[in-house]
Amino acid sequence: MVYEAEETSGPAPCVVMAHGWSSTKRIYLDRFAEVFAAAGLAVLVYENRGWGDSEAAPGQPRHEIDP
Repeated sequence: MVYEAEETSGPAPCVVMAHGWSSTKRIYLDRFAEVFAAAGLAVLVYENRGWGDSEAAPGQPRHEIDP
């Protein structure tokens, strides 16, 4: 999910955010992203493949941690 920088008239710095291996982007990252966007930063929030809304590879392993 991308949060556009608010009240900027050109390119803005971008913050990339993700939880570790055991959470999803829906667990509070949206609140942080909104604050950063209001401060003039663009924000990209993502979650690792196989977690939350992300699609898994063929075979559908879900919530599997493989660093």
